[in-house]
Amino acid sequence: MTWNSWFSHGAPTAGFTGGPSIVSRNNAVCNIYVRGGDNALWQKAFFNGAWHPWGRHNDGAVLASEPALGSMGPNHEHIFVRGTDGAVWSKAWNGAGGWSGWFSHAAPVAGLTGGPAIVSRNNTVCNIYVRGGDNALWQRAFFNGSWHPWGRHNDGAVLASEPALGSMGANHEHVFVRGTDGAVWSKAWNGAGGWSGWFSHGAPAGGMIGGPTIVSRNSGVCNIYVRGTDNALWQKAYFDGSWHAWGRHDDGAVLASEPALGSMGPSHEHVFVRGTDSAVWSKAWSLVPTVILHLKVLTNPTSFTVDQMVASMRDVYASRGINVAVGSRETLDLPLLTDVDVSTCIMGTTTAEQNQLFANRNGVGANHVVAYFVRSTNPPGNGCAAHPAGRPGCVVSSTSSSWTLGHEIGHVLGLPHVSPSDRLMMGNGTWNITNPPPDLIDTERATMDTSPLTVNI
Repeated sequence: MTWNSWFSHGAPTAGFTGGPSIVSRNNAVCNIYVRGGDNALWQKAFFNGAWHPWGRHNDGAVLASEPALGSMGPNHEHIFVRGTDGAVWSKAWNGAGGWSGWFSHAAPVAGLTGGPAIVSRNNTVCNIYVRGGDNALWQRAFFNGSWHPWGRHNDGAVLASEPALGSMGANHEHVFVRGTDGAVWSKAWNGAGGWSGWFSHGAPAGGMIGGPTIVSRNSGVCNIYVRGTDNALWQKAYFDGSWHAWGRHDDGAVLASEPALGSMGPSHEHVFVRGTDSAVWSKAWSLVPTVILHLKVLTNPTSFTVDQMVASMRDVYASRGINVAVGSRETLDLPLLTDVDVSTCIMGTTTAEQNQLFANRNGVGANHVVAYFVRSTNPPGNGCAAHPAGRPGCVVSSTSSSWTLGHEIGHVLGLPHVSPSDRLMMGNGTWNITNPPPDLIDTERATMDTSPLTVNI
């Protein structure tokens, strides 16, 4: 997995109040909405592969909160705000008819604090949640084609923030809030069992400013993001069936608002914030093809360090969009295998010494690759990618060039030798590569990408 760098979206000419809100109604469209400095609704849109300029909604609306956004299908999105009358108002867009007019949802009998939050778990249900004037959770639901009255969640919860909402499927939704103890709390609803009890997620070290935000990019992953008291982005993730520890994004970002979250597909999510320059900034995460490499060192290389070889491999692989992740590093005390017999070094054929060496796979996953750093091969060579079945890896000799590691792993991923001397897979020895860094071409990338040893993480 990888995060891209932060990107500035600027701001409306009127500036804006608070933080941004975003919605992606499908995997090709994303819209940023803000409450402008003039209290109008402003929008910036991504479509046809590019971001477009900020525009003002000249519909007469005067916003008293940041907008809350959602979608009930790939050609629908809706916007909910608090109006100057203290009520929740909404309008909707669809591909056939464009924008509707504004519609009032009134407010709970207790009133509301802050703005609304919404979630649409499928294309027929939409729920508005608010922090009531009594600090309880209140809800108004759309189902069976109509809106139903406001109702109070009489579960004893005392909210210290507006709710944040999400869904992990058509019959699931969850609500996250800041509690009076400064921690993030959540509860979930599903069609089979109704509402769960409240569950504490704790808080980042040092605490947080404001309330939580959440995104579920698919039915197995949920991420909580908050603005820490250090003004950094903090995250707590649910995957593989359990919640994991809070972590800090050490990317230098200084947040001036709570984050806004969205997803443009099951392997993508993005975070939008207000920066200290009063512009909207975002960064995005997506899965990337990755080779997970384990380093087993019998003898250290003489011309380049192991780290330099890994860096060279990463540079070349990254040129074709493939990441290299080091899974582990281990020193092996195997004096009888430091000069390893590789015989003819033909794929599918291995010697007894290769079989013995490649049995050392401590901490190595089934789809991971191991590089064994030895003093020499017999007969002499830079390395060898022949490996026993089910034990993918290569050997790299101590006298090899900085490109040998990437070259040999390329063989493990299915690449043959080629003639051009400016290519990583040239067959005349990696010391003889010309015009470095050497190249991988698109067809080689396709072969590497389809290898079972290239995993999307």
